[in-house]
Amino acid sequence: MFRHLAIALLVSIAAQIAPLEAASEPEQTVERVRGLKFDRPVIRKSIARSDLRVFLQKQLDADLPYSPEEYIDILRALHLLDEVEDPMGRLFSLYEAQALAFYDPRTHTYYSMDAPPGEDGSSVPEDAVEIHELAHALQDQRFGIGAKLEAVRLNWDAAMAYQALLEGEATLVMMASLYEGFGLDFDSIVRDDSFLTLLTAASTHTVGIPEGTPLYFVESMSFPYIDGLRFVIHAYRTGGWKAVDRLHENPPRSTLEIMNPAIYGSADGRSQIEQGTAGSGEAGPLLVTTLGVFHWKFLLGEQAASGWKSDRVEVRKGPDGGLTVLGEAGWKTSADAAEFVAALREKWKAEGVIGKVSVNGAVVRFGYGPDGNAVERFLGPAPATVPAPRARRPSSGGKRPRNPPPEEQIGPAPPLASLLLE
Repeated sequence: MFRHLAIALLVSIAAQIAPLEAASEPEQTVERVRGLKFDRPVIRKSIARSDLRVFLQKQLDADLPYSPEEYIDILRALHLLDEVEDPMGRLFSLYEAQALAFYDPRTHTYYSMDAPPGEDGSSVPEDAVEIHELAHALQDQRFGIGAKLEAVRLNWDAAMAYQALLEGEATLVMMASLYEGFGLDFDSIVRDDSFLTLLTAASTHTVGIPEGTPLYFVESMSFPYIDGLRFVIHAYRTGGWKAVDRLHENPPRSTLEIMNPAIYGSADGRSQIEQGTAGSGEAGPLLVTTLGVFHWKFLLGEQAASGWKSDRVEVRKGPDGGLTVLGEAGWKTSADAAEFVAALREKWKAEGVIGKVSVNGAVVRFGYGPDGNAVERFLGPAPATVPAPRARRPSSGGKRPRNPPPEEQIGPAPPLASLLLE
């Protein structure tokens, strides 16, 4: 569980009302709130905070299908990460500053820390942290989350959507135990729109984020908690915890579903790419994945991500180590596709990327990187003329991007570049 999110603020506010009720064991509290029983005792271990970085490095080495250096190169090739110094070190510093505890579904183990992060400690009570982690243990025992996380770990969009379900539910269990411990009617509180208003306001607050942390790391860490909580609350309002049970029977497969709970389970919210792949890059792609609305919104803005239906993105490694990106994105309408293309070109121009785009109705193909032959083969014959995009907000320079021919090259060459952690 991370402390910097809206959850920390909400728990801090609640903690000022009354202390946590300690009448029952945490396991019993989770069972009572959630309406489910543990099948077996939860394995618990404590690690020294000073050992956290080494522990996480080992977990990352075991979890990634490629080296940490290649992971950073992939993030840079996708332009999710700028050319910051020592990005892995900054990621681990973020974890060290924020992590309160975590649950590992592969070993079915709840890890607690021997000390809070930083000199000021944590704003989240230890009992609340324990309940959050035990909620993950209950998810693991009742719904087999380890196997499900493994099944989607290479599909970045589906993995983030599933993690949002897990974190949103665990956070709601934690908050239910807190408010009920204060003698408050949690069911009424969670159905009150002012509750979501408070959550929205609190989501802009951060605590203890190390200076210089890449925004992508912060946003990726925040999304499962903030948007995941909203998603689970929407289900809870329709049918209580039984409705949350049904989320596990049919987990969300896209971040679009998380952001728009009303379309959960519909064709509009489901990615067409069921599972990603990873390899050495020598005889095929280094990575094939779905980025989804979360990533496109991060990269290009909310308007450009609107109308998303599916995408498939390959990152290929050349003999010289350079990474080439090939992608196909499907949109609801040709106007949505044109909006995406305009935003993509604007970003490429701003970041100095040579890229090519091919548009066929509501389907966009794009490619960039040192392997020009792969890009040409992927794009295929010249497409029809791109329809004009919808009106876009002006850039910082006050000028709207022009709409060049579908295969125009823009700018100089670009720079080249699942532990349930709490």
